[in-house]
Amino acid sequence: MTRAPRLVIRVDADHLIGLGHGVRCAALAEALGESAVVTVVGAGAVLPGLFPGRGTVPVVAADDDDGFARILAGLGPAAVVIDHPRRNGPWSRLVRRAVPGAVVAVIDDEGGDLDADLVVNGTVLEAYHRYSGLPARAQVLAGPRHTLLRPVFGRSRWPAAGAGPGVGREAGVLMVVGSGAGAADWARFLASEVLDRTGWGRSRLVVGAAFPDRAALVSAGDAAGIQVLVGQSGAELAALLASAPVALITGGMIVYEALAVGVPAVVYPQIPNLLPEARWLAGRGCIHDLGAGGGFDAAAVRGAVNTLLGDRAAAAGMSRRQRRLIDGGGAGRMAAALLALVAGAPPVPDRGPAA
Repeated sequence: MTRAPRLVIRVDADHLIGLGHGVRCAALAEALGESAVVTVVGAGAVLPGLFPGRGTVPVVAADDDDGFARILAGLGPAAVVIDHPRRNGPWSRLVRRAVPGAVVAVIDDEGGDLDADLVVNGTVLEAYHRYSGLPARAQVLAGPRHTLLRPVFGRSRWPAAGAGPGVGREAGVLMVVGSGAGAADWARFLASEVLDRTGWGRSRLVVGAAFPDRAALVSAGDAAGIQVLVGQSGAELAALLASAPVALITGGMIVYEALAVGVPAVVYPQIPNLLPEARWLAGRGCIHDLGAGGGFDAAAVRGAVNTLLGDRAAAAGMSRRQRRLIDGGGAGRMAAALLALVAGAPPVPDRGPAA
């Protein structure tokens, strides 16, 4: 029996850097299944929960390169997957020194100068898919076919797509807020009584397990009649998205998860590098983009949500466009490409855009 290769995933995840990096690496680990022995190396208290049974090895600090090199030398992996903005380049060089001959795979969002045998970039913007410095035989998997999502989001379907008026509305508008200081401020705004949510049903607000001062947010939500949910699993979040009439969400990973489910979405791109992506998606009728300042404009937020609540044909059309763009199979495609590289097999062909 062939022994499964050992793979290391290097990723950090906390409220400041974001949980999305850890979530998409968890999607890859799930797609790999028993085909690889996966060890996760990283900083962040949430990592063990994202990778149950995967032997997470905490690094004392996110920039502890010496500690990372020692772990790699001790494990001797056949491949190392790196996911961290601004650290991908230095960590690639470190891996080449610590475990010569190992396959280096990078999960990236921005393009640029990289040294890797496999690059996976699931962003929709072609301008972010440009790379230099790659070895001649490097493989780049870019675009929405390669967005790394947990499989449950691709399997979940918004039930109101193509259905009659009001389907799903009894569940109430779902609000999902990502990581970072700007997102935290927006969560507090949504949980306040500033926003008129008349006609939205019993709204729910989802935040990550690393959200700061959760008790205060829950208390504010109770006062405003909002159910605050913390640290939902992938299956729980997918079910919430599928049952909501409209999702009101930050930019980042949650946007791609919502697109895969097909729930009509109003998006607040809370940091500057998310603005071009939100504009691109809005221009193709896949989301409503609140823009840089629109998230804190109560009238703009209410108007965007109410438009989708009031025009279910338009909402269903948005849902169909979303699911044509994102099919949710990117993690499986990366897993297949990575295992092929480790085995020395020819690259797995990319068969074009999702249907």
